[in-house]
Amino acid sequence: MIKKRLSNLKLIVFFNIVILCSALRCFCSVPQESYKVTIPKEWKQEISVGDLTVDCNAFYGVPWHFGLYPVVRLNLPVENITSNMLYLKLNYGTESKIEGYGNSGMGVCYTLAPHEKRLIDTIVPIASVTRPIRFLITMSEPVHTLDQSTSARTIIVMIDPFELSKVAANDIELQSVENEDFEIKEVCLEHSKGRGNCVIFKVRNKKNADLKLGYYVAVNDPKNMETKEILARQRGFYVDSTQTISAEDIANIVIPYNIPPVGPGPVLVFTIFKPHKDFDKFGEHDRRKWDMTLVGYGSFDLTRAAELGKCIIPVHDPVEERAKLTAEKKSKHFLFRYRPDTYAEKNIDKAISEREQAYEELSKVLQMELPVEVTIDLYPDMEAKALGSGTTWTPANTRSNKHICEVYNEEYQCDPYHELAHIFSYHFPNYSSNKGGIVEALAEYLEPDNMEIGPIKKILKSQLSQGKLQPLIKFLQSESSGHERVILIDFLLKKDVEKFKQFYVRVTESQKKSDIEKAIRQIYEIDSSNLEKQWHEYINQENDV
Repeated sequence: MIKKRLSNLKLIVFFNIVILCSALRCFCSVPQESYKVTIPKEWKQEISVGDLTVDCNAFYGVPWHFGLYPVVRLNLPVENITSNMLYLKLNYGTESKIEGYGNSGMGVCYTLAPHEKRLIDTIVPIASVTRPIRFLITMSEPVHTLDQSTSARTIIVMIDPFELSKVAANDIELQSVENEDFEIKEVCLEHSKGRGNCVIFKVRNKKNADLKLGYYVAVNDPKNMETKEILARQRGFYVDSTQTISAEDIANIVIPYNIPPVGPGPVLVFTIFKPHKDFDKFGEHDRRKWDMTLVGYGSFDLTRAAELGKCIIPVHDPVEERAKLTAEKKSKHFLFRYRPDTYAEKNIDKAISEREQAYEELSKVLQMELPVEVTIDLYPDMEAKALGSGTTWTPANTRSNKHICEVYNEEYQCDPYHELAHIFSYHFPNYSSNKGGIVEALAEYLEPDNMEIGPIKKILKSQLSQGKLQPLIKFLQSESSGHERVILIDFLLKKDVEKFKQFYVRVTESQKKSDIEKAIRQIYEIDSSNLEKQWHEYINQENDV
């Protein structure tokens, strides 16, 4: 009997795309490129993979849960030739000659039913329009139940660099993707006094059964994607949802949207798809690993639409005004600062309730109170936050051991636990540094909806039984947060909270093997091999798995 053998399968396809500024502004169309994918012999009893086809004509689209991005479209036909469920995981990263290779954090998992044939027809993000791109495609098991290790020895195809066409930033007429479930009959913009700006999808369900349709809608100025300072993290307006369409019915899906202060040339982009997972059953990180069948995509130039009376672009205050937080409200542990007449002011009681709840839970887990009042600045948009706080790289961050700055608006509210967890860690006894993967791992561990401990322990248990689990010291030295370090934190916190805080401080000060081993001896009064043995016993415990 074949048992989830896919954990031993990995299909990695690297292909580099050199994106030159001159190429982006070239008006000539670049043809499709096709590449043979050769798989190892041992895989051929389980999966069949066809040619990889890449359409080199770049445009702005919505890949998954990230807002507006430059994208290209690719096809990869696959067939599950077993009687078991198989899984494909696609990840995409950037590669810079200056900064090296890094994961963009974008990925999606595809579930292949027994004997299912699937054409993976998708739009792939280009995480930067100013530096080369490496796309990484891996085969593994689904999110939270997968062996995530990869090896360069499994490279199947290397694609030479090629130039993309100009990234289209204007209207892209509805591109209907041939499929057996839905027909996208029309997509249009409309403005009315009652509903404001709306995008309307007219969709026909072609099946004799109720089906779910999903959509992503984003509004931004594409020029924001071309500057390193702003990056794609200023994603403007973004919304995703699903809707059930009755059997053989034609539905009008009305989606209100805002046009935030993203720049003078806002564009609305949309992606329509059939989801293979339920939005409501997955946390924030799982929703980014989306199994979907592409149904349609396109975009609207909102400046042109406004000239035709199909939308209204609001007049926004200058960023210098939006960055001024002139309203304040105190709670038991926080001082909130925000602008009057904004989403933050209208929802300040909700924000206070969420943060106070987070404080109480973190205080209980870490067995401590903060000695300071924490200031939380709620900015109306990313540009205002960048100017007001001087921090541009993320929608939320800490500025000191008692100050959090974040974007808080209709489309984006930060997790109330993550940055606050950093504040708590800054007040561990003798804290002096903030280095190493354990820092983000602690914040991720303390997010209540981030990662389920049981399934991840199951991954590590499988790796341990196969001799693939990295040594404990390696985990502690890693710069990555990662699932493994989240479980390690769970183990150490359950072992002894006060000793964990001492150990955390020592590990953030130095990731040298000798220093970590010394910290283990001094704090836990055992050597690293014995702590590792306890760590393995914890992984093998059946509870929580």
